[in-house]
Amino acid sequence: MADLWNNALVEPTWLTSNPPLKVNVPAKTYGLVLGILAVLGAIGALIAMIAAFTFSATIGSLATSVCNYDHSIGLSPAGCGLASGSAIAGIGELVVLVAMVIGAWGGFQMYQGVHRGRALLAYAMALAVIGQLVYLVLWGIGGAIAFFIVYLVIYAVIYYFLVISKFPDEAPLVATAAPAGYPPYGPPPNYPQPPQAPYPPQGQGPYPPQGPPQS
Repeated sequence: MADLWNNALVEPTWLTSNPPLKVNVPAKTYGLVLGILAVLGAIGALIAMIAAFTFSATIGSLATSVCNYDHSIGLSPAGCGLASGSAIAGIGELVVLVAMVIGAWGGFQMYQGVHRGRALLAYAMALAVIGQLVYLVLWGIGGAIAFFIVYLVIYAVIYYFLVISKFPDEAPLVATAAPAGYPPYGPPPNYPQPPQAPYPPQGQGPYPPQGPPQS
């Protein structure tokens, strides 16, 4: 049985063993940022899904009318594809909504130090890409392929920093070196030094000699 928490998608060793860009990404902070972005993405996906389901029936009816009219006058049925696709276009945004909810859950788990949150985020990103692709294909918007490519590049960058991020109990990707000749915690603090010898003889210093109190 495949391990859902440790596989080629969650731990791509071909990428993490020798990443092209070596930076220390704190997993807890990165998870918090992605969790907040996923919440915003879920709100946007919910709005888009409601809009798609609300207007798809109207658009589908219009496209069906155009399709039937084209058939009646012997023209190419240009509206038929839109009629069949627009009725279920909201399914793609529904998939994106589910992905964003999973991503928010995974991001906040990463912020709490739970390693499985990283796996949830990786699955959420893959599901969101599929949902966006389904949404565009079902709408039949061929010109939106450029938008999908940009969307894919952004997700690839987010995924890269996700898989190379490190929790506090993991070794950092780039070791921080201490200054040469000093222990790992750096040079010792520079405290003020006491005055150096020789000291003046007793009674000849800047202060009067100490004696019994005067009556």
